[in-house]
Amino acid sequence: MVELSQQVLLVKLVVLSVCFITDCMAVSTGCSDVCEYNAWGKEAGCQGRDLTYVPQECKSAKTLQMQDNRLQHLTEGSFSNFSNLKYLYLDRNNLTLENGAFEGCTELQQIHLNEIGIPTLKPDMMRGLPNVLHMFINKAGLEVIQPGAFQNMTNLQYLSLQENELMTAPCDAFSTVNSLHTLFLDSNKITYLPDDCFSRFSHLTKLYLKNNPLGDLSGRAFSGLGNLVHLDLQYTDLTRVPTGIFPYANKIETLQLSFNDIQHLHNRDFASLSGLRKLYLQHNQIISIQSDSFEFLGSLNVLDISFNVIKSIETEALDNFPHLTKLRLQYNSLNSTRNITFINIPQVAHLNISHNPLHCDCSIYPLQYWLDGATAMTSDAGPSYLASCSTPESLNGQFLTKLSHHDICPSVKPVPLVTDLITPAALLQKKDAPTSTGSLDSKMIGIITGVAVLIIFIIGGIIILVMKIRHDRDEIDIGGQYERGGQLGVKPPAHGPPAPAGAMYITENLLEKGPELPPRRTDVFPNGSRCPGSSVTSGTQLLQCPYPSIGDVDGPEGTMDSVGYISPLANGERTRPSLSPQSSLSTSSPEEDGEYSVVFPEEQSFVENEEAPSAAEWLNKNFNPSPGADTTMESKSKGQTPAAESKNDTGYILWRPS
Repeated sequence: MVELSQQVLLVKLVVLSVCFITDCMAVSTGCSDVCEYNAWGKEAGCQGRDLTYVPQECKSAKTLQMQDNRLQHLTEGSFSNFSNLKYLYLDRNNLTLENGAFEGCTELQQIHLNEIGIPTLKPDMMRGLPNVLHMFINKAGLEVIQPGAFQNMTNLQYLSLQENELMTAPCDAFSTVNSLHTLFLDSNKITYLPDDCFSRFSHLTKLYLKNNPLGDLSGRAFSGLGNLVHLDLQYTDLTRVPTGIFPYANKIETLQLSFNDIQHLHNRDFASLSGLRKLYLQHNQIISIQSDSFEFLGSLNVLDISFNVIKSIETEALDNFPHLTKLRLQYNSLNSTRNITFINIPQVAHLNISHNPLHCDCSIYPLQYWLDGATAMTSDAGPSYLASCSTPESLNGQFLTKLSHHDICPSVKPVPLVTDLITPAALLQKKDAPTSTGSLDSKMIGIITGVAVLIIFIIGGIIILVMKIRHDRDEIDIGGQYERGGQLGVKPPAHGPPAPAGAMYITENLLEKGPELPPRRTDVFPNGSRCPGSSVTSGTQLLQCPYPSIGDVDGPEGTMDSVGYISPLANGERTRPSLSPQSSLSTSSPEEDGEYSVVFPEEQSFVENEEAPSAAEWLNKNFNPSPGADTTMESKSKGQTPAAESKNDTGYILWRPS
């Protein structure tokens, strides 16, 4: 049972396959009977077969070539079955189109209707072509294009209407919403362009009006062409440069004004076209070039003013083209190149100055050098070699490249010119060389700036280092005083015998010599003591005193302060002795760091030969306060004034850490 089912299924598949193949062969055979049909590309070549109808057998074709047949009448729906058609060629058929003849060709992208003999194009004739991108209706005998003829073709980008009988441009044939970017109106009979004619063509970038008797144009006609980059006005009977149109179309990059009757180029004729790259003025009647005729054309690459009657070129007229690559001056009436500074247009790789009646004297010397360099170039510059002398008679007909400097200017010794270094040959070599990234001036400025910054950093570093060294030093001179271990004193005199170890200096009247000292204190050393055998006189007196060591001081009886003062502890308070306004001290040399220095008031006396007390005795005697002193300290702690307070000068012990 299973095997029978499989056999039935196999038979059905075979039948379906045969039917499919037969049907395809029938379709293919049907189109092939009429045209050459390429089934792979679905191209039907039906041209030149004297067909009087549209072969429906080829309805599956994507490309249908029907040119050179005897089609006369396309009725409505003639292509309604060609839903896959993308390319349609109906050239050279004497057609009459009915409205809606192309309806149904929704996939059509390109249509050719050249030489079909249709005098009038009506609005509904192109109905059903919403996706057409390119349309060609050249030599079709068109005389009138009615308003709205292309209004349904909103995606049309390229329209060619060349060599028809149009009297005006199809200004109102499109809707305001359109995609047209290229319009060819060459070789018609357009004599007039009304104001705002192209106002609907905001996307138009290329406009060709060549070979139309336009005469001098109205500037308002080009209103709305703000994106136009290519304008062709050759053979349009212009007698002057149409400067009025440029403010409305100021983005033009290529301007064709050749084969007209322009005689004069006035100053700043092209001032509005700062982005112009190619200017063609050949085959006019231009007599001279003024110094500012091409002002503001700094982007110009190609300048063609050949086949005119130019007799003179004013100074600097051709000097301001930094991007110029082609200069064509052939077939003019130039007899001198005196005002052409070739060094100012060094990028010119193709110069044609042939067929001019040049007078070969010393003024043509720069041109000769330039042409000598051009011999190393490619053959594209060949016409330049044909520049020949017309006068003097002895040089008539001789090519500049064949003459030496002595032949042209025998009375002047040849001097190397700057132009000798900037020739087309040198320019070709420079193409392979790495380009500089900046001017010499900018490089020098950068180097100088870098060096200046480096110097500033070095000086700043030195200053910081010096300040750090000075800060770290334990002795800093300050105008006759010095700071050591954070404490102020007076620097020992520079002259005199060296002081022994343990010596100290006492300076009286310090208020006139040093900084303001802290207020005098009476809570420490109320009675004071003096080194043995000392006597204080005015000025500075050198004393010799026994001093306790470090271990003698730091004990339960007293505690060393953070800045080196030693004071007794009274009721848990730490008190700091102060220096008398009449005296200060310092060690005699920085090598004695780690010792103590003591200052005593003048009232205390000491026996010269008395034995020096031990450190503990000395501290007990001088730092253990008496009961009266305790009373004094307690009174002070309570904010009261003691009954009896010593007014004597106080002293202090200064610890200078090693």
